[in-house]
Amino acid sequence: MTDQSERIYELDDVTRYLKALRVLLDTKEARIELLLPRHDDYSAVDSKGAIGFMKKGVVYLKNDVAYQAVCAYYRRNGKDFAIAESTLRRLLHSNGYIISRSPKSLVHRLHVNRKTYQCVKLTESGFKKLKGEKDDECERDEEFSSDRIVRENATNFIGRGDQAN
Repeated sequence: MTDQSERIYELDDVTRYLKALRVLLDTKEARIELLLPRHDDYSAVDSKGAIGFMKKGVVYLKNDVAYQAVCAYYRRNGKDFAIAESTLRRLLHSNGYIISRSPKSLVHRLHVNRKTYQCVKLTESGFKKLKGEKDDECERDEEFSSDRIVRENATNFIGRGDQAN
């Protein structure tokens, strides 16, 4: 019984964090930028102003930035969010929200616009559930112009450009 009550208490902090994050994204106070693949890293329109990044199937939340945005949201509304960021990461991982290689390394390093960010890695479908969106199971099949150019250059370099038809 005490284990169950502790689990509910832990989940309360997680749900408060996720609800605040959902409100920040819905009101456009915070945003998640779309990652565009480049040769050796990723590119985003505004990597410094975003609280996270998204690519096909994965959402990356910046560690300190997303946490501070949620704390500021609660401070503005006259409440406290008194859980430490490292404890919150462990709770998110134990509740199955964070993707990691091992339970000891929950931080993922992401290179965007020639800068390195420490992020928490979530699945896009799980993140949509957290935001309250319905998962329509359709994926974005957009092709970026830079991808097309790189693919065409590689095809022409190999010499398969004329033999494609």
